[in-house]
Amino acid sequence: MVDDRRILQLIDEIYEAALDSSRWPKFIESLSEVFHCVGGALLQRDRHSAEMGFIEFGGLDAVTRTAYQQYYSARSVWMPAALAGSSEFAIGHELAPDKHSFERSEFYNDWLRPQGVYDAIGGVIERSSSSLTVVTVLRAERAGLVTEAEKQIFARLMPHVRRAIDIHRRLYGLQLQRDGALQALDGLQIGIVLTDRAGRPMFANRVAEEILSRDDGLALVRGQLRATRPQDSRKLGALIEGAAKTSRGLGQEPGGVLSLPTSTGTAITVLVSPCPRLGLLEPAALVFLGAPLPSLRLEEQSIAQRYGLTRAEAKLLQALVDGRRLADHADSAGITLNTAKTHLKQIFAKTGSRRQADLIRLIVADPVLRLAASRPQA
Repeated sequence: MVDDRRILQLIDEIYEAALDSSRWPKFIESLSEVFHCVGGALLQRDRHSAEMGFIEFGGLDAVTRTAYQQYYSARSVWMPAALAGSSEFAIGHELAPDKHSFERSEFYNDWLRPQGVYDAIGGVIERSSSSLTVVTVLRAERAGLVTEAEKQIFARLMPHVRRAIDIHRRLYGLQLQRDGALQALDGLQIGIVLTDRAGRPMFANRVAEEILSRDDGLALVRGQLRATRPQDSRKLGALIEGAAKTSRGLGQEPGGVLSLPTSTGTAITVLVSPCPRLGLLEPAALVFLGAPLPSLRLEEQSIAQRYGLTRAEAKLLQALVDGRRLADHADSAGITLNTAKTHLKQIFAKTGSRRQADLIRLIVADPVLRLAASRPQA
């Protein structure tokens, strides 16, 4: 039976891999060791072409991987049932319950058996209409069939794997180098703060520093991240502490999301996630911050195209974003208050908003408009 300490070590390796893709093979090898397997992989199977791709792998030599990818994946006894099913988990002997047919198959005799493999256990990371992405390890025949208890342990690990993949995609999407990724996140106005378990920042990017400098909704109080409302501060502290414990291998908390209201009626969105050891730094938490810019200058053409607004409606929307009252805008634009109210009703209808506060939150959080607003003017 796998003890809790070993499970926590695996969780730690999962989040290490989230921020450093070179760590995925090590995690897969560790996963294979825990479940008495010869190796495994992160795989993606195309539903239409049957094409199989190794995203990452561990414990499998190049010849074995190539043979599977180019030939045996299309002859797998397990994959058709996995593709057709809706379960979050896949156990080899459950996917192919007819033992005699399985043992007579080319897949078993020519690919599994030479490796000493008889069973497998896998979990679904992502299932779409076009593909199936899984993490799977191949069970050594000498270890016997995968047990129900082992399936439950695997189930405990899968939420962390899915979350780690999501974090990895956010930070390393489009194969950007670290500096390029941070610049891209700055362009989208996403703040990044690396904290210790007490919520003391060890690093903050430009956007995070700007958000914290406003001292509205979220700020640094005696060197620690604190929300304006005490109840939100307690929730934020608990999320950070839990994520930091997971990073240290002492917990299984995946983090969470908070919405922190500000004095302007908008909100700062906070995402807390575990972070692995970074050099000699204490294992910590990653805090992502999304907040509106204090003065977002919208391009009338961009906002009109984005939501199908007329020029007059776009002008009104910019005035509202700037904090001006409806009556003041009507006076400066030379229109009646009733006309301005009509424009506002049209904006509500076109943006799907019901209240002015909801409208402002929608606009200032729109990454497309932010990018358009941040472009150098000709």
